[in-house]
Amino acid sequence: MGSVVLAWAPLAFGWPRQVVDWAWLAGLGVLHTGLAYVMLFAGMARLSLGRVAVLQFVYPLAAVLFDWGLYGTPMSLVQVLGMALMGASVWAIRRPVQA
Repeated sequence: MGSVVLAWAPLAFGWPRQVVDWAWLAGLGVLHTGLAYVMLFAGMARLSLGRVAVLQFVYPLAAVLFDWGLYGTPMSLVQVLGMALMGASVWAIRRPVQA
């Protein structure tokens, strides 16, 4: 989908001209995207459906926290309450410590 949506970019800005530019693009596609998805889905295969559903909240929770922490984006009370609910749900499914 990303390729389809961004197909206009080389036409507007031109194709990368140096090999190092293509290497960076390949690294972004293979390492940052491909490896991340392999690790994500391999981890999901080992979890119950309920845990997977709750852990899907980690990404938006982290995105909002980084946006607030790094860029100073103000948050509304509803957003803070939503983050608290997401954080509580992730905390609630933690595995008990086994001796």
